Amino acid sequence: MNWRNLVSHKIFLWSAATIVVIGVSVGLSRHYSSSSNANKIDLSPQMFGIGSKKVKKLTSINLVDDEGRQLGPSSFQGKWHLVLLGFTSCPDVCPFTLANLSAVHDKISEHAVPKDIPTVILISVDPHRDKIADLRNYVRHFNPKFRAATGTKEMIDQFVKGIGGFYEFVPKKDDNTYRVNHSAEVFVVDPLGRVVESLNPPLVPHVTATQFQKMISLFHKTNAPHL
Repeated sequence: MNWRNLVSHKIFLWSAATIVVIGVSVGLSRHYSSSSNANKIDLSPQMFGIGSKKVKKLTSINLVDDEGRQLGPSSFQGKWHLVLLGFTSCPDVCPFTLANLSAVHDKISEHAVPKDIPTVILISVDPHRDKIADLRNYVRHFNPKFRAATGTKEMIDQFVKGIGGFYEFVPKKDDNTYRVNHSAEVFVVDPLGRVVESLNPPLVPHVTATQFQKMISLFHKTNAPHL
């Protein structure tokens, strides 16, 4: 398969993933709308890790973003982040999740003030195949505001351990390539640089946006002295 066909194949996969996400979201939205408990969402501090033992401060960060800039602990402070692990040649989970997050991000942006709109960032765990320019083009296909980052294996291992994720390389027996297994959840990092929750796709955009807005309010009430 030449590079032109490969690119076309990836575009087809991304488009298919977007269609699937829309279908799933519409179906789930109808389910939530028809439920008598649709608006009764439990947003206790423990649900989001705020004020509970689930909170993990991100301290071991040394990555390079899709603009070639260094990312450290301070890069994840001052605003919300939605972080996922993946790689550009991921056949299904990554394009599905990124398309889903684009819909979620757009829905959150309708009502949140600019400083509370989360930055979605893909951390590539496959730096051997994912170059900076490829990462930038990949994530911006799903949403022009999305970002990406990667680093050496040591840098990535350190970050993945700190955020509570997982990944591994699995050699293929029939050739010299490999596949990558990785965490599928989306990690929520608050403006203090703490991992406060993980979300499991598929996410229903309007439901997730409502939950996120209430989480923001809870955060401001709980952490006002730190802001």
